[in-house]
Amino acid sequence: MSADTPRSDRRALGPLKGEWYVPPSEELQETLAPDPRVDVFETLSGDTTWRFVALNGRIIADSAQTFRSRAAAERAVAAFVASVSGAPVLVSGSEIEAPAFVVYLSGSGDWRWSLRAANGQVLAESADGYASKDACVQAARRVGDLAAGIQP
Repeated sequence: MSADTPRSDRRALGPLKGEWYVPPSEELQETLAPDPRVDVFETLSGDTTWRFVALNGRIIADSAQTFRSRAAAERAVAAFVASVSGAPVLVSGSEIEAPAFVVYLSGSGDWRWSLRAANGQVLAESADGYASKDACVQAARRVGDLAAGIQP
């Protein structure tokens, strides 16, 4: 896979994409990073991608694409961090004039969000689906709040 490969075409990540999640034990939680973080890593196919990880170790956002190099993935992380703080949450179909979270009903019937740049490019996507639109909006806002302190 190459740069600009949509996330839906990336099958190599398997369980890293959140298909399964076991909360860490209390003992393990004490050893986890004290702050949310962004992990940049190589996929099984050799491309590089990133994910945003919450305090509890849960993946809450994924890169919207894979990259040919670590440097390109790190530039995408910087764009995510620069765009996410204070980004409004809009419903799908709204006109985007600045970076914004767009909430939409997916084909599988759950609510998801994507962070879009002013030009419409998808910078990040929710790692999980949500049962209601309100829960999805709240999750997008939480990502914005948590990412405000991340250093790219």
